[in-house]
Amino acid sequence: DVTTVSNVEDSSPRHQIQLRSAFNVSRMITWNVAAYFVSGLPAQALPSYTRLDVQLNVQPMDGLTVSLAGQNLLHDRHTESLDIGTSVNSSQVQRIAYAMVSWKF
Repeated sequence: DVTTVSNVEDSSPRHQIQLRSAFNVSRMITWNVAAYFVSGLPAQALPSYTRLDVQLNVQPMDGLTVSLAGQNLLHDRHTESLDIGTSVNSSQVQRIAYAMVSWKF
């Protein structure tokens, strides 16, 4: 079945790029940045997307870390899959921000 073969071939991104960086701003502060590009999926008529994630970590004392993070900051959401022909569920990734406190003792 020629149609099925082309649909499967075009259901995976042809190009994916990830760039990640971690900066030690000071002894107590780190800043992590990650950028992602995923090319479109022609078989699912999905466009390419670019995503940006950031995380700021502050460690005021040994064992205690306070983090602020944001994911998918460039757009309010993007669709990663619309594949109704398989068991993979369609997914929309939304922008999210969160805070975290970690205490190790």
